Amino acid sequence: MSHWVDKKERSNLATIRLIVMLARTLGRRAGRGLLYPITLYFVIFSRGGYRASKLFLRRAMPARPGFREVFNHYYAFASTLLDNVFISANRFDLFDIEICDNGWRKVIRADTHAGRGSIFLGAHLGSFHAMRLTGDRFNIPVAAMMHRAESSKIMQVLAEQAPSLKRNVIEITDPDAWIRAKALLDEGVSIAILADRSVSDDNNLHIDFLGQPALFPAGPIIISSLLKAPVYTIFTLYRGKALYQVHIHKLGDNIQLQRGNRLESARPYVSRYVRQLEDHCRLAPYNWFNFYDFWASAQRPGADEHEPAES
Repeated sequence: MSHWVDKKERSNLATIRLIVMLARTLGRRAGRGLLYPITLYFVIFSRGGYRASKLFLRRAMPARPGFREVFNHYYAFASTLLDNVFISANRFDLFDIEICDNGWRKVIRADTHAGRGSIFLGAHLGSFHAMRLTGDRFNIPVAAMMHRAESSKIMQVLAEQAPSLKRNVIEITDPDAWIRAKALLDEGVSIAILADRSVSDDNNLHIDFLGQPALFPAGPIIISSLLKAPVYTIFTLYRGKALYQVHIHKLGDNIQLQRGNRLESARPYVSRYVRQLEDHCRLAPYNWFNFYDFWASAQRPGADEHEPAES
């Protein structure tokens, strides 16, 4: 199992519920005022996260990062978590959206109206959940397909207060996951998948990322090839105050992989995804929300690339 899955979250559910309650009671502006002491607490006491932040920022930024840069990194993360409270409550009116898509939004919207959904490959870069802002603003319905391990505590709390969120999530290990995903695509609903973290020791590829090899899962590309839908990368970057900037790039139309060699035939697509991820990390480094040593798993013994045998 990958390193990130084993990490324990410092915040407990009671604390998160308190923050969510205060945010919804006091509003977004007052809630943002609470982020400064909360951020300071995590920067001071989350030593592993502090080191991981500096490690990443050194690779993604031209200047050497210090305490201020790490604080800004954590503050951006806290800001998106707070915004998730209001996004889950459908308060889309609180936010501004800027689209950077080279015209792909029109293509996606036309496909949606014709009953053809797309696959969006995202990352823990910016706000994956803020894609709902894009869907609402431009009438592009989106459902998420994810591993249960990717459900953070805050999303558990948000789902408790907005049960409709669960209807928009497909658990990737459920027996009917593929049937549900295909049915949604055929209805014009797009499927969003986080593609930067590996959740198992299978189907991983060593890809150079910001100057050093890291493990990336081929699973999202394999899933995309099975679902036979157009594939895009999408990064919803937090740009301060109430602004989110959505970057969309085409990755492939109808990805086809060799049945007997899926892993290696997925490599060009995974590499292209990683290059786009890398570009956006440099564009908005404070939006990187993997607060652990992202490269460590590629150095572990037994972290060789591996594809399960065909049965």
